[in-house]
Amino acid sequence: MQKIAWLSDIHLNFLTRQELEQFTQKLSGFDADSFLIGGDIGEGPSVSEYLSYLESQLKRPIFFVLGNHDFYHSSFKQVYVEIYKLVANSKYLKWLPKVGIVELSSNTCLIGHGCWGDGRYGDFFNSKLEVMDTWLIKDFAHMDKTRLSHKLHELGDEAGGFFQFHFLEALQHYKKVLVLTHVSPFIESAWYRGHTSDDDALPYFACKAAGDVFRKITRDYPDRNITLLCGHTHSPGEVHIYDNLLVKTAGAKYGKPEVQEILVVKNKNNG
Repeated sequence: MQKIAWLSDIHLNFLTRQELEQFTQKLSGFDADSFLIGGDIGEGPSVSEYLSYLESQLKRPIFFVLGNHDFYHSSFKQVYVEIYKLVANSKYLKWLPKVGIVELSSNTCLIGHGCWGDGRYGDFFNSKLEVMDTWLIKDFAHMDKTRLSHKLHELGDEAGGFFQFHFLEALQHYKKVLVLTHVSPFIESAWYRGHTSDDDALPYFACKAAGDVFRKITRDYPDRNITLLCGHTHSPGEVHIYDNLLVKTAGAKYGKPEVQEILVVKNKNNG
């Protein structure tokens, strides 16, 4: 049996050094064999440093994806290069888009990708929601809405392509699949301030390209059990997309990171 601590949207850059040390001491005290972090760990210039610090303190496997904040004040390419270097020389840091399928037990595996709000849900062109991504991520600089739409579609399609391959393969070999994302792939799990997101927020709060892949493939495997963990919107919720597809969305508050849940993965003989 394994115990896995799930966290999301921890935003460590909002903590003082003392608060960071206290938080990692708290994490170290959890009865957990490994950790899942669902993105928004820090910001572009700091995310690698925070991951290195967590590794040095926890000394247990840390499976993670990146969130939108992890690219602030930087670019996709720059952050990716730094993360690739970091995990290549790391014992415990496991970047899920690079790792692919992780076997947790003989009948359970883990896969993950950050996803991105791809502008396909809601009313993108009439949305009045101002998101900081468009100001603080260099790749979005000086884009009008048409160009931004194309870029968001590209990011969503990349996530959808990842899951098209890895989710399908996972279901072919494992009875239970645990999925970690940052952005919700579904409208139903894009909770915002206690409710599902409206047409203004949905373009940025859910990834339709990934959601379409999950819906299509899951229907072909009714005997599999899938649990998907996401965050991004800081508002907690839980919903069954299908009887065998449960989505849990993390709640979060800036400056107050916490463990969402301790997940228990049993060996095949134990259920």
